[in-house]
Amino acid sequence: MVDVSALPSFYLYEDGPFNFTESVECLMQSLGLNKEVDSFDDKVTPDLAEHMVDWWLLRRLRTHPARVDTPDEAQVLVIGTPFSTAFRAHNGVVWSNDAQVAGGPLGCGDTSDYYARTSAIAAYIRELPYWKACGKRFLVLNSFYFVKVILGDEL
Repeated sequence: MVDVSALPSFYLYEDGPFNFTESVECLMQSLGLNKEVDSFDDKVTPDLAEHMVDWWLLRRLRTHPARVDTPDEAQVLVIGTPFSTAFRAHNGVVWSNDAQVAGGPLGCGDTSDYYARTSAIAAYIRELPYWKACGKRFLVLNSFYFVKVILGDEL
């Protein structure tokens, strides 16, 4: 058993600009995947699937016992956006932007739509009193090594 009281409390920012659920659901639908089962490996190459763990980790964090209801209670503030997975919804399951078409290669929007949304997250975070005061720790989930590609210029 894990002593949950020893874990840092965290608040999960997942609503408003942080919510990319429709992008991820569009990706899963376009690939023919069940949104309840982690099976990206069945439809995309392993080098892409391994970075799409953010969606599943965020799902687990929603019910984690260390999660708290307000930012004031939290030791860590988690940006609850599945950046890598949502990026693939907008960019497609390819490495380059060669597949960019109107509406995106999967019909989930293109990368300009995606980066507009990451810019909105950056603007939101900049206005948070916790960000301005630097008194809280923020966590952004991202395992993809080209960080600027996934998060965009502003974020």
